Amino acid sequence: MTQFVFTGLWGNWPLTIVLCVLIIAVTTAEFVYFLRTRSNSDALVADWIRRILMALVVCACILCPTTITSSKSMAVKNIDIFFAVDITGSMAVTDAYNGPASTPQTRLGAARSAVTTIVANNPGSRYAGVSFGTSSTLGVPPTSDHLAIDNWARDLRVEPTGISSGSSLDEPLDTLIRTMSSVRSERPHDAIVLYLLTDGENTAPRERRTFTALRQFVDGGAVMAVGSTHGGTVPLITPANATQLSAAHPAPVHHEQWVTDPSTHKPAISKMSVSTLKSIADEVSIPFIQLSRQHSAAHLPQAASRGYALEQSETRRIQRHILIWPFACVLFALVVWEFVVDIVRVRRHL
Repeated sequence: MTQFVFTGLWGNWPLTIVLCVLIIAVTTAEFVYFLRTRSNSDALVADWIRRILMALVVCACILCPTTITSSKSMAVKNIDIFFAVDITGSMAVTDAYNGPASTPQTRLGAARSAVTTIVANNPGSRYAGVSFGTSSTLGVPPTSDHLAIDNWARDLRVEPTGISSGSSLDEPLDTLIRTMSSVRSERPHDAIVLYLLTDGENTAPRERRTFTALRQFVDGGAVMAVGSTHGGTVPLITPANATQLSAAHPAPVHHEQWVTDPSTHKPAISKMSVSTLKSIADEVSIPFIQLSRQHSAAHLPQAASRGYALEQSETRRIQRHILIWPFACVLFALVVWEFVVDIVRVRRHL
């Protein structure tokens, strides 16, 4: 809604009124004097009409005409959304979907797309980003800056296969527990939502730890599976080609650039583990959702955040714009007109 008001010079109404009254009084006195002595003056009534207009325009500028635009926005303030994204080498396999795409994309590409979709569908929340592979990294501490989490997701890269000692799905556990515990202490009434995006492959020699420790913090979210059960070959990832192979649709890889299965001496096949991911979802008490052509991340906020209340607050924004420039343009035109008339009359008397 937009309103047009006068705000006065620097908001000082006594000074504004005194200046306007003074200008009008002086102009009126001069005009009365002109009427009484017009026989001794070469000025015309039209000249004084112009000068009166100049005085009125100056008064209008002093009154500071202002437009006030007010808007309302609804902001969700009690949700902390955590993204835990797998960046192991198997996430470069091109067998994932996130919606009705005609061609598959890399698992990491589908995970990145899911993060940006969820952020767009949950404006006003706080976001945190954790990536995990050989180790776990809190890339984005809880923040309300949606650009920070979007940039983090866009910059995610699969780690080189040479440094990997096997996939450990429980790698982000300690980071998540520590960060969620801090959020719960600082904002005890916030709802904590977790989205775990991975292919579920756990190839580390040790047994996976349970995710039940997260249940005390997590109020909603989903375990989101990326990939396929038939699987795909894992490209050989190096620091030089990690960025290229992390793209949603990377360039074709030559056959000698695949990770080799030591037992078969053929390209290793990575398959999404539905059973493992369902077990993790049960441990945290959140839904399991497999991203596919039929199920995209766009449906997740409605499916995974049901069951806890969202607190919304109304924010009113007011913007003020002082509109002096239109009156200044009119005043400039009147001054130029006055100047031209004076020059013509001076030249006429020469």
